[in-house]
Amino acid sequence: MVNTVSREKRLKKWLKRYFGMSVGSIVFNAVNYLLFLGFAFCMFYPFWYVVSHSLRSYTLIDDVPRLVYSFKAYVIVFGNSGLVTSFLLSVGVVLAHVVLHIIVTMLAAYPLSKRDLRGRTGILLFITFTMLFSGGLIPFYLLIRDIGLRDNILVYILPGVASGYNVIIAKNFVQSIPDSLTEAAKIDGAGEFTTLVRIVFPLSMPIIATVALWAGVGKWNDWMTGMLYVTDPDMRMIQNFLRSILISASSTGQGGVDSDVMSMAEGVKMAAVVVSIIPILLVYPFLQKYFVKGVLLGSVKG
Repeated sequence: MVNTVSREKRLKKWLKRYFGMSVGSIVFNAVNYLLFLGFAFCMFYPFWYVVSHSLRSYTLIDDVPRLVYSFKAYVIVFGNSGLVTSFLLSVGVVLAHVVLHIIVTMLAAYPLSKRDLRGRTGILLFITFTMLFSGGLIPFYLLIRDIGLRDNILVYILPGVASGYNVIIAKNFVQSIPDSLTEAAKIDGAGEFTTLVRIVFPLSMPIIATVALWAGVGKWNDWMTGMLYVTDPDMRMIQNFLRSILISASSTGQGGVDSDVMSMAEGVKMAAVVVSIIPILLVYPFLQKYFVKGVLLGSVKG
C-alpha cells in the first residue's frame, strides 16, 4: 500500500513538473510536447530509413529470395581500393579550406567591425553585391582554367575561401565584443594584430565554430568541383568517389559493372550515403558546445 501511494505521489509530482496544474498549462505543454515529438520523428526517420535500407540484402533460401540484414553493402563500399585515398584527400582538403576560411573571415571581420574605418560602408556594399550577383558558371570555369587550377589540388581549397555572408556574420559578432576589452589591450601596449589574436579570437569561438562547421560541411559535400575541374581519378574527393559507386549501382545493362553491386543496388546507395555523413556526425558534437556557450558572459563587470 505504501509503495502504491509513493508511486502515485511521484507520478503527480512528475506531471506537475512537466505539464503544470492548470488546464491551460496542461494543454499548452501537451501540445508543445506533441509538436516536438513530431519534429524529432521527422528528423530521425530519414536516418533510420537510410541505415536500415543499407543493411538490407536478399538471399536465396530454398530458391525463394528472402530479406536478410547484413553489412554486405558496406563491404562493397569499403572494399573499393580508392575509398581510403579519396577519404584522406577529402579530410586534408576540408581541414586546409576551413583553416584558411577562418583566417580570411576573421581578418576581414575585425577591421570591418571598427565603425571609424575609412571606406567601411563602401566595402560592406561591395561584399553585399557579391552575395547578390555573380558571373555565372561559364566565366568561373574559364577563370579556373586560365589560372591553372584544373587538375590541381588547390581547386578544392581556394575557391570559396572567402564568403561575404560569413564575413558579415562574423563582423556583427566581433562588433558585439565590448570595446573596453580591446581598449584595455591597447592601453597595455597591444597592437591591432595582437588584440585580434589574443582578445578577439578567443572570445569569438562561437562564431568561429559556426563558420568552421558551415565551411567544412559545404566543402565535404562538394562534388561539383571535382566533376567540373578534375579529370584525374586519383584526385577524386569522397563525394565524387561515392557518386561513381552510386552510378555503378544505378546502372542496368552496362558491361563491366560488378555483379555484387548490381544485385545490391539499393543497399549500396544507402551505404554510400551513410559513409558520406559519418564524419560530419562525428565532428558536430564537439562543435555544438560553442553554439550555446556564452563566452562573453561575465567578461566585463561593473
